[in-house]
Amino acid sequence: LIDGTSQLASGADTLANKLADASNRIKIQPTGATTQQQIANPVKSETTEKGNVPNYGYALSPYVLSLSLFVGAIVLNVIYPIRKTFSEQESAIRWWSKASVAGVAAFMQATILMLVMVFFLGLTPEHPAHFIGAIYLTSFAYMSIVSLLVIVLDNPGRFLAMVLLVLQLGSSEGTFP
Repeated sequence: LIDGTSQLASGADTLANKLADASNRIKIQPTGATTQQQIANPVKSETTEKGNVPNYGYALSPYVLSLSLFVGAIVLNVIYPIRKTFSEQESAIRWWSKASVAGVAAFMQATILMLVMVFFLGLTPEHPAHFIGAIYLTSFAYMSIVSLLVIVLDNPGRFLAMVLLVLQLGSSEGTFP
């Protein structure tokens, strides 16, 4: 008990000395309005808003739209035997009719996806004409790329299309394009 009391007294003396030292150091510091402001708000933060979206879905919709169109193109080219006609010598009419199936599918998938996003999920694009144009252009571009890879390379082309899909996912910074 006596040892503990002396230890307590020593600790109290050390605390008193350190507090006195801190008090002397504080007296040296300037105490004007600038110092008070610096202590109260040491960091200034600014927020810049690039686009106002009402919910998370609006920010995520370009990613989902692009992903859906690419997956649709891959699915059609896996299910539909587009390469079969091109591997044989066929007439230009048969060649064109086979290739036009991909075009119709691109148009249909873009239309269905657009209608679902706008009417069922409540997406309201700021520029409807640009939205429609971008969806159709993207759908036809993805369908053309995937169809070309499948026609030229067959199964390795399908694999390469999947690699492109994975690269697209990775290049969109996680969830936002």
